[in-house]
Amino acid sequence: MKHKTLLTRRLPLLLLMGMAALAACTQGQDPLRGVAPLTSPVQYFEVSFADPTAAGLDPAGPRLAYNAIAHYALNIRAVGADGLTVPLSDTGQAIRVVVRGSTGKIIPVAGSPLQADPDAAEKGRYVLNLTAGVAQNVAVDIQWGMGDGRLVVEELLYTYDSYQRKMRWVRGVSVGTTSVIRFCDPTVANMQRIMFESYDVKDRFEQDRQKAEKDTFAQKPVVIAAGRLIVTGYANDGFYATDISACPGLVAAQCTAAELAWASAYVYTYSYPNVDLGTRMRYVAGQVQDFYSFTEIGSFPSWQLAENMGETEVPPAVVLAAGDFTDSSAMQTRVEPYEAGLVRLENMVVGQMDASAITSYNTYDQWPLCFTGPSCSPKTGGGVVVISRWSNPGFNPVDHQGARVSSITGNLKQHFSAGYILVPRMETDLVLAP
Repeated sequence: MKHKTLLTRRLPLLLLMGMAALAACTQGQDPLRGVAPLTSPVQYFEVSFADPTAAGLDPAGPRLAYNAIAHYALNIRAVGADGLTVPLSDTGQAIRVVVRGSTGKIIPVAGSPLQADPDAAEKGRYVLNLTAGVAQNVAVDIQWGMGDGRLVVEELLYTYDSYQRKMRWVRGVSVGTTSVIRFCDPTVANMQRIMFESYDVKDRFEQDRQKAEKDTFAQKPVVIAAGRLIVTGYANDGFYATDISACPGLVAAQCTAAELAWASAYVYTYSYPNVDLGTRMRYVAGQVQDFYSFTEIGSFPSWQLAENMGETEVPPAVVLAAGDFTDSSAMQTRVEPYEAGLVRLENMVVGQMDASAITSYNTYDQWPLCFTGPSCSPKTGGGVVVISRWSNPGFNPVDHQGARVSSITGNLKQHFSAGYILVPRMETDLVLAP
């Protein structure tokens, strides 16, 4: 399994957050295949809400909760260079568009002409044909919003895909956006719940990463400025932060497991971050992304340390037991809420270090820690994978296989091919039984 600290990472695509009218363009002919160039008579799209007083649209009104389902009706018009309505595409067909959210996720509405695209390679793409260049009162719902965003309309053009070697619909350059939809500014808990709840959970826990990613909220921009973010751990490519705003008196030491659920996130910085345990963050901004089932804030994030509000304590580790890992249902409710947070496991056994395990340790610094005997499969809940070489270089699991571990504390992460992973922060986080 490839550990995330490797330098080769797939960078997320930039999102369109709302664009001014763009001039239509013509792509050059493919000299290798003789494909006809893409053209479009559409200059841009006028997009408006049929009811401008709908919830979440008033700049001075209340914001929508992150999990609220907002109901809207759209009016869309294709506009040419002369400002007149464009009735048909250059092929004489109805103009086809895709509608998506720059924040939030489109929810299908029964009976609406806006429906899932049967030709799309990814989930979550909803298309509409404009009759005579116009569509009126198109029902669309949106949920899982984080901060301000818009609905974006983009033209689809039918062309040859040289990669897939077939004709298919691809996005053109003609774009239109709605006015701003105002969801509440997100907390860490909002972000984590969105990523979890907007997943096809069965896909995620059955390790169908590609299918799960296509149905997720990943690659959306986020700014976490609410709450009280405390650094609880760090690595050579990022740091773990926990929001303690739900804890009594905003005191980290007073946090309980209930208040720490869904309260942590990993900030992937691509390089060593200049933070310490207990550092307080004023804000963190980046893109929500899913790295093989592990939620991160990435895409070259920015952050600011809080001035004169430093913390000397981090929240206590949440104690998890073997029963919490018995099956996917248990993990969804008892383990997943503490992803990226500090957790502690007790009465464990160092797993067998056979040839495969030794290769994994030498290559990725990973070794198995089991709940019962030394033989287990962390991927199926029989234990966890531990990464401890950088935090405890004097401990070699090859020399301690079968040894009992009184307790181990660290930040919790996961990888779809390995299961849950525990990352201790210092030598004292790993306590061997006498």
